Amino acid sequence: MSLNEEEEYYDFDSFKEVFLSNFPDKLQLTDKGKEFLRRRREETLDTEGLFVAYTDSGKAYFVPTTKFLSLPTLMRLDILRDWIIGLMDYYSLVGEDWLEEIEEEQNE
Repeated sequence: MSLNEEEEYYDFDSFKEVFLSNFPDKLQLTDKGKEFLRRRREETLDTEGLFVAYTDSGKAYFVPTTKFLSLPTLMRLDILRDWIIGLMDYYSLVGEDWLEEIEEEQNE
């Protein structure tokens, strides 16, 4: 996965390739495996536009897309739970970075 320097976000296509590369190469050897990989690519939900953040104010919003809203309720709940957990984990890491920055500034 690579950070897109110009637009400051992780390239979704790179993420998909990393995610899909975690599947064994043997899947490509069978028709069933190829079909599974094809469906996996089609079923990946692109999150572009789901999250909007204004860096001048620090305000951020979740804006569900039509595709997201068209998913079954249980699937939306599962996805939201995973996102929330992932965001909470990342929030903790960024909080630790911030504390380190404060400590470095105090030591100067």
